[in-house]
Amino acid sequence: MIAVNDEFYEDLTPETTKELLKDLKSGERKIKPGPMSGRKSCEPKTGQTTLKDEPYGPGAFMRTQVTACVNSLTLP
Repeated sequence: MIAVNDEFYEDLTPETTKELLKDLKSGERKIKPGPMSGRKSCEPKTGQTTLKDEPYGPGAFMRTQVTACVNSLTLP
């Protein structure tokens, strides 16, 4: 990883590092900051590994008696 001011170049190989240094030296800035491996943002190369399940709603882990009581309440 190389940081240039507020720009970060990640997942560099020896070849991409040389290309980046040449690009910076020339001043053209053709190479965009970010991961050089094709991944997006901070996700792993293999894709999403957590938070894959559908989120559960309110009352999902409540006892049935409590859920029935809560459901029967009426608000003013």
